[in-house]
Amino acid sequence: MESFTTLVCQTADDFSRAFQFMLRTKNAADPFFRTANAYAMVLRVLRYGTMLRFENEEGRIIGIVCYTFGSALNDYEDRNTAYVEYCLAEPSKHGTTFFLRGLTIMVNGILEQNPQTEQFMLAAQESHSHNNRLYSKFATKVETLPGDQEASNVYSVKRDGLMRYLAKFG
Repeated sequence: MESFTTLVCQTADDFSRAFQFMLRTKNAADPFFRTANAYAMVLRVLRYGTMLRFENEEGRIIGIVCYTFGSALNDYEDRNTAYVEYCLAEPSKHGTTFFLRGLTIMVNGILEQNPQTEQFMLAAQESHSHNNRLYSKFATKVETLPGDQEASNVYSVKRDGLMRYLAKFG
């Protein structure tokens, strides 16, 4: 099993590298994700949340996760909600093992940053069948939000339910 390191983006260089990965990878992994949406998402994450990057042993980024505490749906007032706005992995990493390892790391990081987190919400563009399939294994689709190019499905799961799901693999 390939090892990787998880790092929080903190510096301009960190965000630049993560954004370059996003632009380079999105066409293969998420063809409907527009560059303007990526900029807007990064600005929201800078203000309300965190961007994680997953790097392989050579220091190459192989995935990113962007989340906020609170959701745009509630003007970021719902601080007990972690809203996972975007996940992207290079296509060679589109497997359940990488996803579960990344999800576990992300959930543990969220709970460390904000122990009051009681709900996790995850967004996936309708055309992103991979993320929709993965999220539906442990969360319930609660709404569909319109978008510039296409709609996004929003999934929700309570903390306890997500922890039980992860415990099955851990």
